[in-house]
Amino acid sequence: MTAASGSDCTAAADLNARTPRPCSRLGLALDKRSTRSITNGPMGRLAVAGALLMVAAATSGTDAGGLVRHAGLLQSLDPAAGVLMIEEVGVNGRTDLLEVRIRGADVVRVWRDPAEPWQWRERPTRIHRWPAGTFVVVIGTTAPSGVIDATRVELPRVAPE
Repeated sequence: MTAASGSDCTAAADLNARTPRPCSRLGLALDKRSTRSITNGPMGRLAVAGALLMVAAATSGTDAGGLVRHAGLLQSLDPAAGVLMIEEVGVNGRTDLLEVRIRGADVVRVWRDPAEPWQWRERPTRIHRWPAGTFVVVIGTTAPSGVIDATRVELPRVAPE
């Protein structure tokens, strides 16, 4: 059967067969099934790689080395080693003592602008100027050893209530 004869795929299907015969884009009946699938060829491999990348990005978190944020009270500082210890209070009052490497991190004092409360203001500061018990927010990545490598340390100004 050909396209010139005006037959379509349904007419070319065997009426006694349980499954219809496959058709081409032109509506012609094909004698054998196509071996092409979505995973064959360069576009298929690209689709599979993209799907795997999306799954890896969706599951990345603190264990996979993504950015993490920890907030707590400053406990101690070793300026020679560039290590900061903070006490983080978690769920049900559970506290953790975290070791944070701050060498190369941006240390800033942050506060809300009183004239424009939706705006954050910041200025650089030095961590050694702040006493123990100061509230800090650390942003960085978690190393396989469990130590946090900080990229930014924020000292928020907490308004008295």
